[in-house]
Amino acid sequence: MHILLDARLAGTTSGIGRYIRELVYALDTLEHRHHFTLLTLPQDEHLFRGLSKRFYLLKRDIPWYGIQEQKELPKILYFLRPHVVHFPHWNIPLLWKGNFVVTLHDLTPLHFSSYRATTRALPTYWFKQFILKKILRKATREAQHIITVSEFSKRDIAQTLAVPLERISVTYEDAESQRVDPHDLYPQTQNALIQKPYFLYVGSAYPHKNLEFLIYSFAAWNKGMYQLVLVGETDYFYKRLQKKTTPEVIFFGKTTEQELRQLYQQAMAFVTPSLYEGFGLPPLEALAHGTAVISSNAASLPEVLGDAALFFNPRMPEELAQVFSKITEPSIRETLQHKGAEQLKKYSWKKMAQETLAVYEKSAPPLPPHDETLA
Repeated sequence: MHILLDARLAGTTSGIGRYIRELVYALDTLEHRHHFTLLTLPQDEHLFRGLSKRFYLLKRDIPWYGIQEQKELPKILYFLRPHVVHFPHWNIPLLWKGNFVVTLHDLTPLHFSSYRATTRALPTYWFKQFILKKILRKATREAQHIITVSEFSKRDIAQTLAVPLERISVTYEDAESQRVDPHDLYPQTQNALIQKPYFLYVGSAYPHKNLEFLIYSFAAWNKGMYQLVLVGETDYFYKRLQKKTTPEVIFFGKTTEQELRQLYQQAMAFVTPSLYEGFGLPPLEALAHGTAVISSNAASLPEVLGDAALFFNPRMPEELAQVFSKITEPSIRETLQHKGAEQLKKYSWKKMAQETLAVYEKSAPPLPPHDETLA
């Protein structure tokens, strides 16, 4: 069977980029006779070096979203005519009528479609929302199958987009490539701004991430003993947030992989105040580094973290204040670290790849018995 995987987002630092990379690596470890075409951007070729001959890289400079994507992708797909196409994000080409599988990680653009969540002019923003809804309708109605990353997202997709549950499969993600021995500590981070024990957040500053609430709640609770370190690319949303901060909040910006590991391991705890997550990789990565986690009790986070975190209502500062106080106790952190190690055993990129491959196989059209690509 010939499968085309749209890997153009693989080079991004987003969770979708990580999902694509790990899926491809894991698919290459499995025993099967299928062959893959990976549609990649030319600058991302290095991400897939070392793959077996079952993978062919098709390099095309087609940015995601926009008119060019809608014009050029169908031409490529109709020329290659793969048995199944996997779109790992909702941005599918409207003119493609062949078999496809789509991964919907979450429905953030629908549930948080506020003008505060965009940098675009208002007319452009509303036009983008119109196109998004049109593409999502096609994705959910015409896909042979839908993949998502949590039972929460499965229910959300089914209820919000009127999709039968049997057309949706859950394939959990993992933090495996980030997993390290928590006893194998890195040297103390040398960032001069970090001078006290700190709480760590890693991710974007989009409004649904609820960082204004986090900063306000931390400032109200903290008595000068701790710092709050926010790690993420300094974009429009972080710059807007910096105008509402206090001296004990550190905007770290982007990090190297080693810096991020140091920050995880040396943190008092990792905190995620999000109002909505389809899965939530950063708190899972924190567990993989032996770091205690405190988390919002919203969306998929209780499902993903189980009993390996302390939870709070992301709209109640007094609850977060209580959790901040509780997590400063060493015995509480040690208990959560042990529970985190157990929780991580539930996740595997290889298992995710096996389940994804099964979706491809049941989504392919019937092939003649003599077709050697069906195996």
